[in-house]
Amino acid sequence: MEKRELKRTAIYLLRHETTREPGQKGVFNGRKSNVDINKIGYLRAIKHLPEVLRDAKAKISLIITSPRVRAKNTISELARGVGRYYKVEVDKRLDVPLAGKDGKLEGVEYKSLKGIVEAAKIAYGPMNMKLGGGESKTDIANRTYESIKDHSFDKNNELIDGDLVACSHGENISALLRLAFDLNVRADKVPNGEPFRMYFDGETMELDKTFGWVAELDKKKLSRLSKKPKKVESFQEFAGMSYK
Repeated sequence: MEKRELKRTAIYLLRHETTREPGQKGVFNGRKSNVDINKIGYLRAIKHLPEVLRDAKAKISLIITSPRVRAKNTISELARGVGRYYKVEVDKRLDVPLAGKDGKLEGVEYKSLKGIVEAAKIAYGPMNMKLGGGESKTDIANRTYESIKDHSFDKNNELIDGDLVACSHGENISALLRLAFDLNVRADKVPNGEPFRMYFDGETMELDKTFGWVAELDKKKLSRLSKKPKKVESFQEFAGMSYK
């Protein structure tokens, strides 16, 4: 008897395009609603990103995005570049966390003393340590995953017929990779406008290690694989996930 192939939804998750102008110092943008992608970001979003998805043979069914301007404009330019109309849904669960307590880090330079100290806490602190807005990295990863999972199903609770594109932020993607797949990637090292791919079969999520920038992690030394990552609290929502 011929084995029936299990239906899976491909999920292309990316950080919004770049916002920093050439020569401009990096700052914590957080939830600054007026921060937009720059000219290079617009050009990449309309040309490079569609090419990446076409080469991947992505069959886009739905696009979801953070409510931040920089994320929404990345997606709008992607749609223009592809030359097709796509249903786009804004989901607050993909939003960036507040930068520091009550957003007080927003606008602070990464390389300032305060910025360095806070960045180290975010990158290397325990996953359950409270960050901006009272959220932990576990909280951020949880809501990001729930958004992706929920949009992978249609109104009949069946997997969508096609692929899902999701645009979020470095902090969200960093937290998700850490808790779901034991991958340590600092938020500021998540490339702008470069998708990676996961597969979801309705129960478990699998990271495609061969596609996108995650395939280059060891070569570019953007990250290191955790051999035995320290678990600071349970994360049952990710119990079925695997890294292959």
